[in-house]
Amino acid sequence: MPNFEVVLFDLDGTLMDNTEVIVDIYRRAMLSLGLSPPSDEYIASLGGKSTFATAKAMDVPEEFLNSVDKFFWTEFRKYCETMDTQPVLLPGVEDFLRFLQERGTRMGVVTSNESKNAKFLLRKAGLLDIFEIVIGREEVTEYKPSPVPLLTALSTMGISSWDRSTAVYIGDTASDVLSAKRAGIFSIQLTEGESEADFTTSCVSRILHLFDDSD
Repeated sequence: MPNFEVVLFDLDGTLMDNTEVIVDIYRRAMLSLGLSPPSDEYIASLGGKSTFATAKAMDVPEEFLNSVDKFFWTEFRKYCETMDTQPVLLPGVEDFLRFLQERGTRMGVVTSNESKNAKFLLRKAGLLDIFEIVIGREEVTEYKPSPVPLLTALSTMGISSWDRSTAVYIGDTASDVLSAKRAGIFSIQLTEGESEADFTTSCVSRILHLFDDSD
């Protein structure tokens, strides 16, 4: 069994649920440009992609891609700045994080979101101090499914060697899985559908046995 020493997490859709907000922002971005947005369900299915990749998947014309990107980040920053409620954590997340903390596991967040937003949301949820690092889109030159975000995280943590038995990335999209595979670490996907991840589950709490068995 693996003996994970480092656990890296995606943010949106893995630790917390910002899907409704994200879908709403993309929908309004398209409407502001006079474009017809696809269904909310389809936009939600694009989670894990960069803003440009998401816009392209929504058939946004090339000349409007920068506008969608600018609109999205402006609105998401506003969402964070004006938030007056607790972020919605996925079921089992806080217990899992506290378990890993007590176990002495090193943890980090690797997200396609801006690190400022991610840190704000994690601090608001009372979880920021659990993580050694937060790597956002500003810290990398390439986005998932490239391995660069994960390799940047491992390097920032001072980790010079790793493999699939010592490091793991937990995310909710195929893009997260591919990024982990390319980085040479174990992949876990939170999904009810098919997956090419090393371990797949729809419930965070079911990941615990991977750590219990390795102790």
